[in-house]
Amino acid sequence: LMLHIHNYDPRPYTKKNPTQTEWGSAADRAALDLWVNETQAWSQKHGLPIYYGEFGVTHDQTAASGRVVWYQAHQAAISRVGWAAAAWDDCGWFKIYDRATDSWDQPIVDALLDKRSVALI
Repeated sequence: LMLHIHNYDPRPYTKKNPTQTEWGSAADRAALDLWVNETQAWSQKHGLPIYYGEFGVTHDQTAASGRVVWYQAHQAAISRVGWAAAAWDDCGWFKIYDRATDSWDQPIVDALLDKRSVALI
């Protein structure tokens, strides 16, 4: 048994028609780390491992507004605490794999695989 969680924080940044137009500040990263640390502490206290089964940012955001950095920061946090995870791909706003062209959003894939060829940190 494990706890399956979803997270799209901060929603004003990650969702369709965002009102927040950039992500990646020290405060943004600190908020992510706090959430991960608190969730991990809860997991350990209750003996339930975490499956981070859904997270993502819409294509309303771009690399220039921090979309790739957001994915990379989540990958780093997930790896640090050892959660199983799956980035959300809905064939639409959260698309990572384009089924029509059989192509990947390579900067996002690189961020999720922790490829340092993407200048993120």
